[in-house]
Amino acid sequence: LDDKLAEARFGVLKRAPSDSLVIVEIDAPSLRRINHWPWSREVYGDTVDQLVGAGARFVAFDIDFSATSDAAGDARFADAIAAAPGQVALPIFVQTARHRGRTEIVSTAPITALSADAVFANVNISPDRDGIVRQAQFGADIDGAYRPSISSLLADGPFGRTGAFDIDFGINLDSVPRLSIADVRAGTFDPALVRGKNVLIGATALELGDEFVTPRYKLLPGVMIHAAAYESVKQGRALSQTNRIITLVVSLLFVLLLSSLVRRWSWRRLALAHAIALGLLLVTPLVVQAAFPVIFNVAPALVGQALCLVFALGREILSRHREIVSERATAARYHALIALAVQDNHDGVIVANADGRVEVCNTQARRFLGVDVAAAGRPLADVAPHFPTYAAVEAARRKNGRKAVAGAPLRYRTHARAGSGRAILEVTASRTVASDDVFDIYTLHDVSKRVSAERAEAAAKEAALSALDERGRFIHMMSAELAAPLTAIYGFANAVTAETYGPVGSDEYKALAADAARRAARLNDMVSEVSELAELDSGKAELLPSAASLSDLVRKEIARRQEAILARGLTVDVQEPSPVGDVSVDYFKAQRLVAELIGNAVSHAPDSGAVEVTVRCDGAADAVIEVRNECNAIPQARLAQLVRPFVRGRPGGDPGETKGTGLGLHLVKRYAELHGGTLELESSADIGFLARVRLPGAVIEPTSAAA
Repeated sequence: LDDKLAEARFGVLKRAPSDSLVIVEIDAPSLRRINHWPWSREVYGDTVDQLVGAGARFVAFDIDFSATSDAAGDARFADAIAAAPGQVALPIFVQTARHRGRTEIVSTAPITALSADAVFANVNISPDRDGIVRQAQFGADIDGAYRPSISSLLADGPFGRTGAFDIDFGINLDSVPRLSIADVRAGTFDPALVRGKNVLIGATALELGDEFVTPRYKLLPGVMIHAAAYESVKQGRALSQTNRIITLVVSLLFVLLLSSLVRRWSWRRLALAHAIALGLLLVTPLVVQAAFPVIFNVAPALVGQALCLVFALGREILSRHREIVSERATAARYHALIALAVQDNHDGVIVANADGRVEVCNTQARRFLGVDVAAAGRPLADVAPHFPTYAAVEAARRKNGRKAVAGAPLRYRTHARAGSGRAILEVTASRTVASDDVFDIYTLHDVSKRVSAERAEAAAKEAALSALDERGRFIHMMSAELAAPLTAIYGFANAVTAETYGPVGSDEYKALAADAARRAARLNDMVSEVSELAELDSGKAELLPSAASLSDLVRKEIARRQEAILARGLTVDVQEPSPVGDVSVDYFKAQRLVAELIGNAVSHAPDSGAVEVTVRCDGAADAVIEVRNECNAIPQARLAQLVRPFVRGRPGGDPGETKGTGLGLHLVKRYAELHGGTLELESSADIGFLARVRLPGAVIEPTSAAA
């Protein structure tokens, strides 16, 4: 896994070559031009002369020279090496051999004729166990002498250092300059390509079989592997892997950290943590390898993470399995309880499938339907032929033009078929889908007693309404009968007081006549109040909305009561902080509301006291009338009683005569509610007594002054 990840990183971390190396390759065109193999070493001597003459810094061969060739060729090659002492490197191969049943390490060096002025370098390439070449040597001790690798020798690597390093296959080998050996021998190449550079000579032709499997590049000739190793040393990219023990310890700590989260975190948070950890394990080695010549191995950590995920997944599956088992057990208990509850329910329960066959029919349902045997599995139409089914009721409603939503619950009544009592049943029917099956569920409830109570209540209400109508007619009749004599008494008393038909002759007669007029007017007001209450109680009171001014109604009522106000020395102040303008009200009923409201304050204010009337607009369209008069504080419980009919007495228990019918505030409340409004009462030592009428949305359009 680490090798695969390293190979993937090589594909990401690409590098250019150092431009200090040239490959002279024994390629297929050279084999065709020099048409015999193996070549005479005269070819290599000519090549060395051409390269040294062109100014090459160093020439190294990746070719075996451990056996003699033709004498003239060996001599020619030896002369070329001697002409450039210390500039030509020849290879040494180290290999194993079997001798007398034992495996021995044997080194193969060039022949003695070529060795005098040459430098020796180790050119062994050792694949890993999987056959892939990933490493190269810095050097090795061979036959008691240190021999640097050909890559370390050319790149001026650390002399005397042994051991292997990982080759950086991210280096772009396709950009390393390459020359055909036939062109170099013939001198048909640009000398500037090799001047001051190191030259590595080796075979690249397929037929010579010098190829190895490598990361990223797959098959590479041996000379190209040496070139990659050279560039790794030259650029300081001789890679080393992290210490295995440190890697295992860090991986173990990493796994312990992840495993500790399994019990504490939810599956979603755990998946996010693993995703972040995976990203770190993939990105961190990439960053490290880009900055340093280090291969950060993370395979143990990745394997540990995978095991953590498997453990977490297994734990989650086990937990879900337990939940499913628990849910199934709970569902079984639930269904058992439901079955028990259905069976012992006081209501009848019937469940029928899409074919109309009964699935469930409890004891109470069988009693209601008059069924003596088990009904399960039988068609409902056979069990209870007269029972109105869901489909039949829904079809009937649609036929009658009533809107019906498909599948919506239905409620209707029918009669029980059992016994002689003909009990009334209320049926709630609904259609539901469970596991792609359609079921009709019926709940049968005996509502006989409730229906009887409803009928009795309706009869009582009808009798009460009839009695109320009778009382209303009586009150209206009495009002009509009293109106004429009261009007006559009031007119006669006023005529005597005003001496309309001549002098009375005595002030006492005039005083008596004036008192009779006041009492007649007061009695007339009381008759009117009782008549209004009767109309309101009858439920026949109707509103005839029109535009009216509350301020005008208030001022007219104060003017009408001016005589009484002056007689008692009262001060009445009218305020309008936010002019209301016209309101939409029933003029007569609003007039009566204002009259009763102001009349109550004037009647109950102490002599020489003050009455304040405020008319204002609250919010966008609420009309408010507030009337305040002086009095002692009234308890809250007493305030609630003052709006009840026929409750009389001075608020706060002030001494004085108790007057009126006790209908004033009650009529104010009823008229306010008839307009959709409210009456609020407040009392304290600071404000005295305050009655507030609020008519929501009554303002037609505020006056310009309010704006």
